[in-house]
Amino acid sequence: MKDHIVSLTDESRQQLQQLVQSGTRPVRVVRRAFVLLKSDQGFTDEEIVEHVGCSERTIRRIRKLFATEGLERALFDAPRSGAPATFTARQRQQVVALACSEPPEGRVRWTLELLCQHSVQRGFFPSVGKSEEALWLKEHDLKPWRKKTGAFPSSTKNSASGWRTFSTSTKSRLIRPSR
Repeated sequence: MKDHIVSLTDESRQQLQQLVQSGTRPVRVVRRAFVLLKSDQGFTDEEIVEHVGCSERTIRRIRKLFATEGLERALFDAPRSGAPATFTARQRQQVVALACSEPPEGRVRWTLELLCQHSVQRGFFPSVGKSEEALWLKEHDLKPWRKKTGAFPSSTKNSASGWRTFSTSTKSRLIRPSR
C-alpha cells in the first residue's frame, strides 16, 4: 500500500510532460518527473522501478516530497549550504583591472606574485593567494605573465614588410633510434 498518493492537476501533468520532452534538464530531474507521472497513472512501485530504473526507496522519497512539500521540491534539490564567498565581485574585478594595467616601473609584465603584492598594498583585501587570483584571471582568459611570441608590428619604419617575426624555437638534436 502506498503511503503517499500522487494526484497531479492537469497543469502540473502538462508541466511534467514538457519537462520530460524538453531534453535540457539534468537526468535526475527527468527521472523524478517520470516517477511522478507514472505514480499518477497508477503504476505500482515495481513497475515504476522497471520503467524508470531507480530503487523503490527513491520512488517513495519522491512521492513523499511531492505530497508534503509540492511539485518543485519533489523535482529539484534544495539549495545547499556552503561557505560564503571570501571575495566580492568588486574585489575580483579590481584584480583583473590591475592585471590589465601597465606593470610597475622596472617590470616588463605582471606576475601572479606581483599582482598579489600590489592587490594587498592597494587595500583590495588583507591577503590573497596566487592560485585564487589565477582563477579570476583565467575566467577572463588573461595571462599577463606569459611571454608573447609571434609577429609584432615592426618598430622600424624603413623595413620592407613592416613586420618583424620572433621565434622561440631551439636547436633540435638528431636522435637516432636504438637498435
